[in-house]
Amino acid sequence: TEEGFIIRLGAPLSDVHATVFGMQRRLLGAAALAILVAIALGIFASRIASRPLSAMTDGATRIAAGDLETRIAAESPDEFGRLARALNAMAEQLKERMTMRRDYLANVSHELRTPVAAIQGYAETLLEQAPTPEMQRQFIDTIYRQAQRIGALVEELFVLADLEARPIDRLELEPVNVGHVARLVAETIRGRAAPDASKIVVDESANVDVLGDPDGLERVLQNLLENASRYGKTNGEVRVTAARHDDHVAITVADDGPGIAAEHLPRLFERF
Repeated sequence: TEEGFIIRLGAPLSDVHATVFGMQRRLLGAAALAILVAIALGIFASRIASRPLSAMTDGATRIAAGDLETRIAAESPDEFGRLARALNAMAEQLKERMTMRRDYLANVSHELRTPVAAIQGYAETLLEQAPTPEMQRQFIDTIYRQAQRIGALVEELFVLADLEARPIDRLELEPVNVGHVARLVAETIRGRAAPDASKIVVDESANVDVLGDPDGLERVLQNLLENASRYGKTNGEVRVTAARHDDHVAITVADDGPGIAAEHLPRLFERF
């Protein structure tokens, strides 16, 4: 126009391209650096996270190989810590069960050794000699009694295996009268006891109903009463009593024998 000005600005296109290219390089460099940092942080984090997992894997492998003394550090409160504590508990339970199995086999071997040796010795004597009819009768009677002892031990093995296979919370409980079961057991023992064995008396206090396992109660009473009758005084007395205490009943089997030596009391409730 006549009174205005026209200003025309311009720049080479190459400068614009150079500026854009420089910005692209900087953006690409920053992106590459961010990616490298992310990868490094990921590797670092994965190594930190994998340490307890590696330790648990190694510990579980050692436990599976039979090293039940292995324990895994379980300080963290997260999932890794809970898993480590679970593995440690499993190892402890396996260790306890394996110790019990070894004791179990040792007890069985010890209990079977005596009757087996007796049967073998008397049988060899019968085969190698010509004993008198009285000796022959005595030997056969001994072999028969030792065979009965082996049969009783085998029956106990089946009972123990059944009890271990059934958790206590799965037992079928039902009302059962203690006195009734005790009298049945007493009759069974009386029928095969020696003439001078202790007399079993079931007190009136034993006539109490409990919620329990009838077969289990019978096994317990049979074991206690047989031992009491066997080791009590000659022509002595074994008495069964019961007393109610709040939510349970205490059953007592008392004999008049010499009792059990103090050093043997801690082992009283071991197998066999």
